[in-house]
Amino acid sequence: MNLIEAFAGYLATFTGTTLGQTLFIGEAPSSDKVADSIWWVVENGGSIVKKNASGEATKSYALDVFYRSRDSKAIKDAMFSLEEDLNCESCSQISGYDIMSIEAITFPVDRDIDSEDRKIGLLQVNLITYKEC
Repeated sequence: MNLIEAFAGYLATFTGTTLGQTLFIGEAPSSDKVADSIWWVVENGGSIVKKNASGEATKSYALDVFYRSRDSKAIKDAMFSLEEDLNCESCSQISGYDIMSIEAITFPVDRDIDSEDRKIGLLQVNLITYKEC
């Protein structure tokens, strides 16, 4: 399982979502196919922060977590709650990965109303992983 899939499973525990129904990877499906209120995760890539002579590597990854809804207050509440959960030190166990740190940053709710009168919240997550080779 790759990191974004593992993170999506981890995220589902905090958001009460189901992958493929109310939580998606990569892009948000049209509301013709799913409910208005959904979450999705987009990977922004990663890089090696440090590599030891013996092969162990510390890597940094950036992920964007989006939440779409018609209820602006629900987005704000969900984003701030998720940010607090992800920044909790004891919460950083993602299946299959040795997470050294996880940091989440919230952004203001998108003020542009789309053609279906929905708003979008964004949370940026930075993960630092450690891998023995």
